[in-house]
Amino acid sequence: MFNIRSWTGGTVLLVVFAFFTIADIADAQPVKRVYYILPSGRGYSGVGIDTPESKGFYLHFGDEITVTGRSWHREDLWFTCRKGDKVFYLPEAFVNGGSSTISDAGGNIVIGGSPVDRMHPLPLDYRPDDLVPVPLSYKASGYERRELLLREEALAAFMGLVEEARSAGIHIGIISAFRDARYQAMLYERAVKRHGLDQDRVAKPGHSEHQLGTACDLTTDEIASSLSRSFENTSAYRWLIRNAQNHGIALSYPMYKEGATGYMYEPWHFRYWGRRRWDHLSRKWHVFYTP
Repeated sequence: MFNIRSWTGGTVLLVVFAFFTIADIADAQPVKRVYYILPSGRGYSGVGIDTPESKGFYLHFGDEITVTGRSWHREDLWFTCRKGDKVFYLPEAFVNGGSSTISDAGGNIVIGGSPVDRMHPLPLDYRPDDLVPVPLSYKASGYERRELLLREEALAAFMGLVEEARSAGIHIGIISAFRDARYQAMLYERAVKRHGLDQDRVAKPGHSEHQLGTACDLTTDEIASSLSRSFENTSAYRWLIRNAQNHGIALSYPMYKEGATGYMYEPWHFRYWGRRRWDHLSRKWHVFYTP
């Protein structure tokens, strides 16, 4: 039996789920375990529940799900999933496939040691234990009350970058820093509703460099501290492109690299890789673009 549930708000996103009992797929072999990554509540956590056999079945952020099959619908990959005695369909865009990362003895991911992109996720519950607040004087104008956290080593690098820019007459401020996966899920859900399953504006929860605690969104008072592509036309951006690497910091999503990164061009998003990683990073793929 098929149940259809749609969420309407701006763009209509139609989600189709099929429910069976586990006996119907007794011979199916699990493919892998994945994790549900949309927030609980609203249109997505109650998955079209209107039959007796599916009554009381809900999905919540971080729920572990077994994938038993997959198929393509137009250009979108859908999974046949199992949780308990229920079987249903989910688009690939709604799940995280687990993680393989390099951690230190304290459980923190080694700085510069792990790529984080569409193919390389972090554990959904990952949160570095050495996060510290960004001092007020390094925050962008208008963001003074926003809590911004970075790992200690990364914060020192970004502070050094900002101070060097100031000595050159350039004003740079931090808008966004660490984000946990739950907060990322809210941003991701909003982007999917607005732009569809194939949107490339917001990373999946677990796939965002912000969760590392070593990435920042930067801006300047030249554009009224906005988060905008117009940042590329500022003296602050041009200064960053020439000097960020000296601090072990790199632009994550350059122009013309969408195929390599999987995300749209973001002139404001910079990641601290560590100075020891810089030579390797630049040889691997990074090409600066200076307008």
